Amino acid sequence: MSDRVILGVDLARRSKCGRSYAVVVLNETRGTVERFPSISRFRLIRMIKRLKPEIVATDNIYELGNDKGRGDGSLAEFLRELPSRTKLVQVTGGVRRQPLNRLAKRLRITFNRFNPLDEANACALLARDGVGDEVLFFRDKTQIKVSRARSLGKGGWSQKRYGRRVHAAVKERTEEIKDILRESGLKYELSVKKGFGGYVSA
Repeated sequence: MSDRVILGVDLARRSKCGRSYAVVVLNETRGTVERFPSISRFRLIRMIKRLKPEIVATDNIYELGNDKGRGDGSLAEFLRELPSRTKLVQVTGGVRRQPLNRLAKRLRITFNRFNPLDEANACALLARDGVGDEVLFFRDKTQIKVSRARSLGKGGWSQKRYGRRVHAAVKERTEEIKDILRESGLKYELSVKKGFGGYVSA
């Protein structure tokens, strides 16, 4: 059985030469903790590839990349480098984020928020206890949105008849797109907002 390893990571320093990170390696199986006050992004990625941790935990995923886009040093590039079974977890949450100190206090984890090594340790402990949201990287994903192109008007019977026709047209076009995707052998997920006589959008 392989060791259960969790990496806690926090930004230690940002400079013209690049970023360095404080890293805590929590080995649950062996009951050991290793601390690295400052390592480069390159060394961090090498460490992750060597240890193949179950989780890489951080309080801010964008500290791991220089931007939200593409290219060397980006978050997308970092995600591509992760081993297939390694999860990147933002312990502070995704859509509904919470401060790290509040989460730590809830689980009685004490740390110095001005010490990156302490923050990295808190991230590892929180992830170990199941706190946080996994960050997923999607390749070659396209969103197709079908909706009406103009306002339905101010109201009345004619507006309702027009609305039914528009909703029916949106549904019809959605079905056409589904047929094309199916015939092409492409996988897709469909989400619709229903309206009277069809779809408001899809």
